[in-house]
Amino acid sequence: MMTSRCKFQSWVFSARGGGAIVAPTGKKGHRERLTLAETRLDVLEASVEELYQGRGRLLGVESSQEEAETRIENVESLMDQLTDDTKDFVRHLHEVVAELTAKVMVLTRTLDTGGNNTRAAPPQHFRAPEPQCYEGARDAKELENFLFDMEQYFRATR
Repeated sequence: MMTSRCKFQSWVFSARGGGAIVAPTGKKGHRERLTLAETRLDVLEASVEELYQGRGRLLGVESSQEEAETRIENVESLMDQLTDDTKDFVRHLHEVVAELTAKVMVLTRTLDTGGNNTRAAPPQHFRAPEPQCYEGARDAKELENFLFDMEQYFRATR
């Protein structure tokens, strides 16, 4: 004969997926049935609580996944922008190198074809005439001539 404890254990085993639910047999008192129902209710409440906790963890994982996907998209867009900028910069550098190469080739040809004749002549020393000394005369015309001579002297020596 099966005791109430054995019946409870078989019910818990079957409720957790261990087998088919076996209906208890035999006559029982109201207290025994109430105790059995309370035990089943406690097991169900624990299972529901586990489900809610699992659902909460799942929602947390989903929100973390969405945040990670957003960050990945941001990083990908930044990488695309940096790649485009780098390509533009490399193109610009190629253009500059090509321009400088062309200039070097022109200079090389110039030197090969007669660059010796194109050298600049050494600077000649230019001697500007020194202005006459101002003697302190109070004549406006003489003062004006002195200032003009000074201006010409400074322009020539620049």
